[in-house]
Amino acid sequence: MAVRFTGDGQQPSVTLGASLEGGFTFAGWVYIVTDRNDYSTVMCLSDGSTSEWVLLQTDASGTNLRPDVSDAANGSSTALSTGTWYFVCLTFDGNVATWYSAELADPSLTTRSSTSSSAGETGIDTLQFGESIYGTEWWNGRIEGFKLWDVVLNSSEREAERAQLDPVKTSDLVGSWRLASPSDTTDYSGNGNTLSAMTGASTESGSGVPNSVASLATEQEGYRWRDDDGSESGASWLAAQDTTIEGAVGETTRLRVLLDVDGDLASSQVTLQYKRSDEPDSEFRTVTT
Repeated sequence: MAVRFTGDGQQPSVTLGASLEGGFTFAGWVYIVTDRNDYSTVMCLSDGSTSEWVLLQTDASGTNLRPDVSDAANGSSTALSTGTWYFVCLTFDGNVATWYSAELADPSLTTRSSTSSSAGETGIDTLQFGESIYGTEWWNGRIEGFKLWDVVLNSSEREAERAQLDPVKTSDLVGSWRLASPSDTTDYSGNGNTLSAMTGASTESGSGVPNSVASLATEQEGYRWRDDDGSESGASWLAAQDTTIEGAVGETTRLRVLLDVDGDLASSQVTLQYKRSDEPDSEFRTVTT
């Protein structure tokens, strides 16, 4: 589930323990429900005033997203479609702000545009989601799985963060907010950066991205071939356990495999594949039921 904003003043904020003027990475999932045809903000990191800030915001069209810093021209914009979930990412290295995005089904993130601050952005410790420091520039849509680091993530790290709402990279983490509902103001990083209340916001369907992707360790412990001449328990064995057999092409046989799986199997999927020993890896076939 995700938080849905339907009006100004519903958006949360938090004052961080330190300024991120030296650099940061922000990432999360966003969805435009209604095009306001006005400036609409994903996130804003400022000094608590309109003097110093870095933000990810649309232009006056309401859908053309771009990076912006307080003392420079905007980066070029890329249009987002209403009714579509996007993974967005903004990096700031102390001078240059760059943003990236991808739809859920896209194979990889695309670098969109950058803008450079002429003198840097000092004292930026006030974080806002769905609103800018100027006010009235609110996000009419849904947000989910926002996370923030005090370093610039590299390309492979940015890609990895698309797989789950919770951060994959847990070092250098400033905060992690699942945003499953307006009452979900918790900072799951453990750093205590709890968001302010989201009064008036509601809950709507999320992106479908899991909180975390389970890690499984799978080991084959044994196998045994069986004839196709009876029930699951009554068919004849063709050989002893862990013994290979030879058969005619087109002949139907059964294979029983014993797997040892360590991990969160209940929330994961295990896919079995096979190929002949003389075939390349590209010929693996998925077992279906």
